[in-house]
Amino acid sequence: MNSIDEERSYRESSDQSSGYRIIVPYAGQPPSRKEDFEKWNRMRGEAVGYMRAFLDSIDVSDTIFIVLHVYVMEHLIETGVKLGGDDGLAVMGMYHSSFESCRKIGDLSRVQHAYSQVTRFLALTKKDRDEYAAAGMTNASFIYNPVKLLTEPEERPWEDREKKIVYVGRFSREKNIADIVRVWADLAGEYEDWTLDIYGVGPEENNIATAILENRVTRSVRLMGPTQNPEEVFAKSRIMVMASDYEGLPVAVVEAGLCGLPTVTVASSPGMSVLVEDGVSGFVTPKGDLDAFSNRLRQLLEDDSLNESMGAKAKDRMSRFEPERIINDWERLFEFSGI
Repeated sequence: MNSIDEERSYRESSDQSSGYRIIVPYAGQPPSRKEDFEKWNRMRGEAVGYMRAFLDSIDVSDTIFIVLHVYVMEHLIETGVKLGGDDGLAVMGMYHSSFESCRKIGDLSRVQHAYSQVTRFLALTKKDRDEYAAAGMTNASFIYNPVKLLTEPEERPWEDREKKIVYVGRFSREKNIADIVRVWADLAGEYEDWTLDIYGVGPEENNIATAILENRVTRSVRLMGPTQNPEEVFAKSRIMVMASDYEGLPVAVVEAGLCGLPTVTVASSPGMSVLVEDGVSGFVTPKGDLDAFSNRLRQLLEDDSLNESMGAKAKDRMSRFEPERIINDWERLFEFSGI
């Protein structure tokens, strides 16, 4: 069930959605509560009504709901459906960012309230699970997200890859992409045969473009726009970079690893150390320490053999996110939960 009219984008970006029933309760992005409370409340009510009708059409005692977003769980509670027990609905509730991010953006109290009675609340990593449990969520567990490349890019010998550093992701403030540009500006003069390609869209695009101009790196930094084929981008490149203030378990880092790229990143969440083994499959630098980030990036720019070997180890490390493995983890979780 989808609360925003995104059916078209789902179908355009995935070849696996056509076999699923997609319910769109209402079209358009709902306004904020402050902006138009009457419309917001009406649209929320419509979404809950569609969900209630769906629940009435199934046997909830023989159903498992996997809820991906806290607002969907809030909708589910509003339907009045019985949760848990032999005749109630089994719910696996998920939150797709770190505990620290959840707390900082003000979602923690919502998560604690909404997911308090579900069968299992699933964090992204073991450490996040422990932090949620310490905050009183005794039903907390964790499970990794499955990641599979939509296409298998052509294998390229390392020496045939372009000398490209890439960022792939949203252009939002917490991603600190302008900081990556500033780091590169201090290195660009020494590595004139390298480029930094930045893929994505978002509200920070103008600030990133300004950073490129102000740091005089227009020749070596390119804003590439969005890509529907990140695996092709990664397969042609050599290094992935990410410098976010907070993250969950970013898919782009997994995709880069599956294509043989090491990542230079910051310790923005427990998930980054799950994805990148510092000094082995990439580098994880302290938050806010751009000098450390620059030094680690320089190591890969200087040493082709290190870059290549770290990329190979990243590919091995990312195999843990194969869908088959994650499906087995889900099966074990269902069995352990008595479902």
